[in-house]
Amino acid sequence: MNKSYSEKHVLTAIVLLGAFLLRVFRIDQKPLWWDEGRNIFFATLDWRIAPNVAVRSGDVTPPIYRFLLGLWADILGYSPFCIRILSVFFAVVFLAILYRLVSDLYENNIAMISISIAAVSPTLVYYSQEAKGYALMLLAVTLSSLIYHRLYKTRFVLDIKHYLFLGLVNMVGAGSHYFYLLFIVIQVVLMLCWYVDRNQGYVTRYKLYKLMSLMFLQTIAISPVLIYGWSSLMTLVGGEPTSLSSLNLVSAVSLDDLARWGATTLETKTFFEVIKDYVFDFVREYFVGPIGSLTQAFVVMVLLGVPLLLGLQQQNLRPHNKNEFVLWLLIPIVLGGLFSFVFSYYYPRFILFVIPAIIILIAVGLSKMWLYYRRVVLVISVSVLSLWAHVFVNHYNDLGDIDEDWRDAIVYFSDKQQEGDLVLHTYDWMQGYIRSYGKIDREPDYFYVSGLDIRGLANKLVNREKVWLLDYKTTVYDPGSLYGSWMRERYAIADIRQFGNANLTMFVQPKISKDKLNETEFINGIKLSWNEVETYVNPGEAIVVDVLLRSSEELVDNYQLFFHLLDSSGKLIVGNDTGPKNNLKPTTTWTPDEEIISAHALLIPKTVDFGQYGLQLGLYSTVSGERLMSTEGETIEIGYVIVEK
Repeated sequence: MNKSYSEKHVLTAIVLLGAFLLRVFRIDQKPLWWDEGRNIFFATLDWRIAPNVAVRSGDVTPPIYRFLLGLWADILGYSPFCIRILSVFFAVVFLAILYRLVSDLYENNIAMISISIAAVSPTLVYYSQEAKGYALMLLAVTLSSLIYHRLYKTRFVLDIKHYLFLGLVNMVGAGSHYFYLLFIVIQVVLMLCWYVDRNQGYVTRYKLYKLMSLMFLQTIAISPVLIYGWSSLMTLVGGEPTSLSSLNLVSAVSLDDLARWGATTLETKTFFEVIKDYVFDFVREYFVGPIGSLTQAFVVMVLLGVPLLLGLQQQNLRPHNKNEFVLWLLIPIVLGGLFSFVFSYYYPRFILFVIPAIIILIAVGLSKMWLYYRRVVLVISVSVLSLWAHVFVNHYNDLGDIDEDWRDAIVYFSDKQQEGDLVLHTYDWMQGYIRSYGKIDREPDYFYVSGLDIRGLANKLVNREKVWLLDYKTTVYDPGSLYGSWMRERYAIADIRQFGNANLTMFVQPKISKDKLNETEFINGIKLSWNEVETYVNPGEAIVVDVLLRSSEELVDNYQLFFHLLDSSGKLIVGNDTGPKNNLKPTTTWTPDEEIISAHALLIPKTVDFGQYGLQLGLYSTVSGERLMSTEGETIEIGYVIVEK
């Protein structure tokens, strides 16, 4: 029984509202992850310099989604909720366009089934809650299909508005994800099928003209995206900027190049291992999403496989439509399987644009089955929805990887950093995290330390008193931390914190002087020289002192130097224990009479009261933990600071 026009629209509005609520619920619960932080980072860059930065970070993501994200965030803000809800907006519009597309192809009932499935698909909900380009790609592919079908129904009668709109939509799609280019290939192949179809009339100049026009349009549509990213892509592949006219991309690519910027690895798998991983990943991704299990995915696939195949075999499915759905599924899936043999970075989500075809075929099959096997349809529907409900419960209760959650790290950093500080970050997404999580009135000064650009770093450090180094899964004391080692040679560590995989270190530039007025000697023969400290500081600032250490004999034990700030009652306010020269010169490595200039720093808490505070130094054994006695005692009073408000 057909519903009235108003009833259909009310039902459609309810489905869209439900889809919106599913996608916006707990949208900011999970922490940002690398790709989201990277998108935020690039969204804040000037579009003219972004390609050059992409070379340094090994990034080949197209620019349009990021451009739209930047415009969106400049209005609403960069909080996780605000940046992710842009994908929700694209997802809801996608559902509305899907309804129009299916209505044009079939009827309103099938259109309603299609958007109802899409509204509750765990895969689509998951990718609608990420600050990535997948929701925009789905919107573009569905809108492009709608425009293409309207042109097809008129036998591609020249309508400049439709052609220009198709080109614009495909440009946006290609600018959301490069794998969208496969869908453009599908449209060109469909056009070729129309060209050679004798039922459409003999091949004529008119049809050739339309074919060439569409192919020219598709080329023009994707050209801005390819031209914009070409220089950075060729630099990544070939090692230096290459002009577009050389067109030597294929010959320049090698597995070594791809491994260098993370596209693949040189690891080998057997043919069956690759096929198995690809099939399993595909089934899981498309039937329950990354948030479900493989078992759930196969059960859902079996349940929905019957209506999917039935939808593809429908007698009333127009030949052109059947060709379209076959190509829509076949070309990306087959090419995706081939890509997986070479590119370890390839994931089935890259061809997420096949989901509308899958959903439409399932809807057609369910509509047909409803006429004869209503109980079967009810069993399938209830079973699938029950499994999906379980997937959603796990999804909404999942707090994400605690070790990958940078929220506490960025809040801590935001509270400690001050205007004029320089922020070094070893991955581009860290700057995106700061922008999204940080509560900072003024954006810090950044330096992205990809590669070993010591000269560039040295230039940025001129007249910088405080420098923050943000690193991932490594501390400045690890041998692999190249910038950490370089900074330890020249700066004093005032603060170092670890939050899961996040590591934050604050360095302070010392004013080194070899002329020391005071000296003491410890019982093990170590001599320590220093100058008196009398200074004024504000809460949140750092204090740095340098001392001169030497020993006339070789030492068999390692000693740490403690640097303490105490109030008038002797209560410890803040302390910092480090080895000589930020642990670069352990005492067991000293040669007799070698002079070691070692800088040590303290970060004054922002909550400290104003007044006078004492400064103390001393040494203790890292083996026994006992302090060394000196001619000044266990602790050496080296001066005081006055904290001002």
